[in-house]
Amino acid sequence: MKKLHAAFLLLMMPCLGLSASVRTTSYPASVRKMNLQPGDTVCIADGIYSDVRVRFLGHGTPEAPIVLRAKTPGGVTFAKGASVSVDGSYLVFEGFRFEGLGDKVSCYVATTDSTSRCRISNCLFKGAEGPEDISRSRNFVQLRGCFNEVSDCAFLDKNSLGVSLGVNLKENSVAGHVIRNNFFTRPSVLRKGKSILNGQECIRLGSSTRCFEDACCTVSGNWFYHCDGEVETISSKSCGNTYEGNLFEECVGTLTLRHGNGCTVRGNFFLGGGRKGTGGVRIIGERHILEDNWMVGLRGRSTYSAVSVVKGYENPEPHEYFQVRDAVIRSNKIIDCDYGIQIAIPTRPENVLFPEGLSVEKNLIVCNRASQKAISVYEMDDSDINWKDNVIWGGTQEGVSLKKARRAPKIELPEDQIQSIRDRAGQGSFWKADLVNYLHSTIK
Repeated sequence: MKKLHAAFLLLMMPCLGLSASVRTTSYPASVRKMNLQPGDTVCIADGIYSDVRVRFLGHGTPEAPIVLRAKTPGGVTFAKGASVSVDGSYLVFEGFRFEGLGDKVSCYVATTDSTSRCRISNCLFKGAEGPEDISRSRNFVQLRGCFNEVSDCAFLDKNSLGVSLGVNLKENSVAGHVIRNNFFTRPSVLRKGKSILNGQECIRLGSSTRCFEDACCTVSGNWFYHCDGEVETISSKSCGNTYEGNLFEECVGTLTLRHGNGCTVRGNFFLGGGRKGTGGVRIIGERHILEDNWMVGLRGRSTYSAVSVVKGYENPEPHEYFQVRDAVIRSNKIIDCDYGIQIAIPTRPENVLFPEGLSVEKNLIVCNRASQKAISVYEMDDSDINWKDNVIWGGTQEGVSLKKARRAPKIELPEDQIQSIRDRAGQGSFWKADLVNYLHSTIK
């Protein structure tokens, strides 16, 4: 019996050796040499680490992910010249600060083409103090691979060209990333002379060269505050994405469906606060759905309107403007906006193709001043648009004459839903406690 018991223990020893470990290191670069197993946790000792390259490599499981975190959430700062590569599956990267992209760093954190089902959470990404940089384009976070997540992070004060968060698509592979409950602010605007430079988006999903790839990403519950970099606060350049339950607060820009088809924009709040240039959604491409959104107090015009539907090019190149086809604008509430729904906006001489199959139905448009334009249709026959059950009160119309309501509708902004988005953005994150002071001290 003793021999049998000893043999059983010998058989069990390899399994016992695979048990999860927790280790702490003050040398972040050493992580790449660790043979990490499912369930392992590596803590980086508190401190400031500059000019370090971290490669977080491993393959966890759904039940036992591999975790790389700051020993104290927020206690580790990766400073100028530091970058992190996340490469593997079921990896969790959390609790770090990043401040100041170095000259040799193109990105703070990037996943690889082979990375899947990994999560970047509870991190703070901040631009460098000092002069604005227009010499090159660099991103805070770049997602590649598939089914990865960025959640409960803060993206602050990017003052160089490049997006705060970008998604690169792999050919013939659905990305399926989730971007949720993050906070974004980008109050600085980079110019060359008087012209605003392109490439200052908060989020860019895809690219013009692969705009017809099915990305199928979800962007939900994020709070965008004073994101003023350019007209595209979000630039959607891929197919099948869902933008739902986000808050855009006093942003001089729009959620732009720039390239790609079949995206849904649902249940978002675009609150201008009467701030000049604030906008809503710009539609380009096919089969997009814009429904159940609130646009309130927006002061933008033309492509910065509450809803703008752009004309397309004939035989467009991938980077140009595709015709709007079979778009649905439904059940949106557009309140006190200087320019409500603007259709076939004349922008450039090359924009010659009018929208086809456009449906505008069950929207509520309330104008508080006679000078506000509820709906404008430029140079096209409004009978080519499917109008149904829209309620319009006040303001003016151009190129169309829809029936107006006799009485001002009663409207109550769902403040509890709006506050819930603010509260959920970064809930439980180390940076949330400092957010109010940050907003008061930096945003004017």
